[in-house]
Amino acid sequence: MVKVRNDVVSDLKEIFFSYMKVEVLEQLNAIKVKWLPKYSMPVYSVEKKLSILLKYCHHPEQI
Repeated sequence: MVKVRNDVVSDLKEIFFSYMKVEVLEQLNAIKVKWLPKYSMPVYSVEKKLSILLKYCHHPEQI
């Protein structure tokens, strides 16, 4: 169970550390395919706050 939780968290971190909007959306779709059947709450939570996350994707990587 802990390994699965760590895998979910690792996949979700990919979204938070992405710089480009396209990357975030691609990673979110990949996470939905992989984790939505088993772990819908974390996926739902990220989708719900996606507009906030995408605000940070419009800045250059150097910032």
